[in-house]
Amino acid sequence: LKKALDYLETEPIRNTISIEKARQFAYALYLRARSGRVPSNDLGFLHSALLKNHKETWSQDLAAAWLAATYKLVKKDEEANRIFAGLKIGETVRTDYHYFYDGFVRDTAILYLVAKHFPELVKEIANEKAMRVAFAPLQTSHYNTHSAAFSLLALDAIFSSAGLAENLKSLKIEEVQAKGVIQE
Repeated sequence: LKKALDYLETEPIRNTISIEKARQFAYALYLRARSGRVPSNDLGFLHSALLKNHKETWSQDLAAAWLAATYKLVKKDEEANRIFAGLKIGETVRTDYHYFYDGFVRDTAILYLVAKHFPELVKEIANEKAMRVAFAPLQTSHYNTHSAAFSLLALDAIFSSAGLAENLKSLKIEEVQAKGVIQE
């Protein structure tokens, strides 16, 4: 874990040329902040780079959500709330599986972050309509292990923030195999 966190502080991570790289950098800052490593200088650097290099797209990208959550972790609540308030579930995103990014990942990660760090916004952002939109890919089997993992994180965080974590114990995952056999 120490080596992984050390890597998140290296120069290659500080790349903001493309929105994909900036998103990775934002995620790295979030992970560093969650582990207790305050990324103050990098946080300002990333925010400036997003405003300068990606002014048309960054505010609806997952990079904005990671940035807002990191601001929240370092107690810069006003900036965190301002950025997070602009995010909307169901925005069209360019799918890029090279970077494990699609609308399902984006929306469920935002739901996870709102429940984890912005509990005062859960009812507003994680409303019934947003939940239907965010989790629609499950109904059409349009998901992968990465997006499924974020969906579970989101559900756990939402249920926990609402005091319903006990209800999660009754949820189960089943696999329907080729011949229709259901396996838990």
